Amino acid sequence: MGSYVDAEYWYREALRSKPDHIPAHLTYAKLLSKWGRLEEAEQWFLKAKNIAPNDSSVYQHYGQFLADCERYYEAADIFLKAAEFASNEYEIIFNAANTLRQAGRNEEAEAYYKRAVQLKPKGSKRT
Repeated sequence: MGSYVDAEYWYREALRSKPDHIPAHLTYAKLLSKWGRLEEAEQWFLKAKNIAPNDSSVYQHYGQFLADCERYYEAADIFLKAAEFASNEYEIIFNAANTLRQAGRNEEAEAYYKRAVQLKPKGSKRT
């Protein structure tokens, strides 16, 4: 338990000294989520979104959090927003497709799966 307390203390200190540091917001939110503190985690994702409203990584991490919470419809919308900012990022497009499918939005999912295949065709060496 001590390591959790220490980790939380140092993340809070980092955020106090640099409150606009998006990676610290996202990492702290993911740790809170891992510790089962979902409401707090979501607040940190939302803070990151307010600070960097055009940062695709914020939407990608927040979308993954929502999907992990089985909030698929919301996750799909967040991944679609990430895709607006990173339309050539395979992982974001593929995650959008997956969450759209999980949300039962199959026609939209199919379109995003097709986009993902265009970005990274089978057998492609691109990562």
